[in-house]
Amino acid sequence: MPLPKLSTPFYELKIPSTGEKVRYRPFLVREEKILLTALESESTEAILDAMCEVVRSCTEDKVDPTKYPLFDVQYIFLHLRLRSVGETVELNLPCTHEGCGGSIVYNLDLEKIKVDVPSEESRKFEVGSGVGVIFRYPSILDAKKYDTTEHTSSTLFSLMADCIETIYDETEVYQAKDHTHEELLSFLESISAKQLKKIMDMFENVPVLKHEISFTCPKCKKKVKYTLEGMEDFFEYASFMKP
Repeated sequence: MPLPKLSTPFYELKIPSTGEKVRYRPFLVREEKILLTALESESTEAILDAMCEVVRSCTEDKVDPTKYPLFDVQYIFLHLRLRSVGETVELNLPCTHEGCGGSIVYNLDLEKIKVDVPSEESRKFEVGSGVGVIFRYPSILDAKKYDTTEHTSSTLFSLMADCIETIYDETEVYQAKDHTHEELLSFLESISAKQLKKIMDMFENVPVLKHEISFTCPKCKKKVKYTLEGMEDFFEYASFMKP
């Protein structure tokens, strides 16, 4: 006689960058094992790979994480955790004032974490002579390829070239996928410094999971502020996989 099958509830969310609705289920023991193994490795690449695998599985392969901006994948994963483990996560936050040594336990409501996505026009830049360029936001593949937490000029420049979607003029639209990385780098090098600064500002301010916390340290009685940005901060300060 076959063993009984357990029913799993499904939920729905809107992907921040597109507004499209996606069905998902909480992650199960097999996915939790994948995540815990990645966390134990302390490898950013392993954690990103695990997030991809879990998002694919929990959306029944309806979402390919490599095709979406990194912040979309993080947002989906956040909701998977929310439905799988609980709506709150316990953060252990040390006081930031030198010599204090105090800390607090802060219960963060994950439902309050949002991603503010600018309009589509914010990815479009006119660079002169009737020529423009449209960028996409960095994906999880870009996060693996580049250290996107340390924006050196060379890394950021190469990342920007990889994130070009199209280049257009008054008569033609040129798909970036039809051109080499070197050709795209050369195009960026031909842009004026003023226009390049605007493009760099976009990449320096890519949408991200973000939450601000302020509290009074119980030991030194001084005000403390934290800004949590991206999954890295939640993994660092939280027992993220525990209820």
